[in-house]
Amino acid sequence: MQQIAKRLKEFEPENVQWTISLAYATRRAYSIDTAMEILLNAQAKFPKEAAIPYNLACYYCQRGEIENAKHYLKQAFEIDPNWRKAALEDEDLRQPMPFTFSESRRNDLDRDYLADFRALGLLEVQPGKSF
Repeated sequence: MQQIAKRLKEFEPENVQWTISLAYATRRAYSIDTAMEILLNAQAKFPKEAAIPYNLACYYCQRGEIENAKHYLKQAFEIDPNWRKAALEDEDLRQPMPFTFSESRRNDLDRDYLADFRALGLLEVQPGKSF
């Protein structure tokens, strides 16, 4: 898949989707670092494409660089607020942990995680709705 995405990106360089697909395939086949490089290089060319900072946020989160993840997530939400819903359920936006938690503790962590998003102004909570 990575080679196909690379060829499609070269064939149609103005189609941002091929760049995003190349980064995704590169992450799966090689490394997050290489995928990040692809997206960082594409960001200036496609400044209005929210999927680029969103995926960078995912990659930074997986590397444990939470402040960078927050920066790019906020950027993605500013470009397209519809990414907020995806962010709530995206496993890549959960900081990797070397151990597991009980279900009740996981729920506590989820609430803490959402509270962090709210504090950053990344999530809008409607009155009467709780997490």
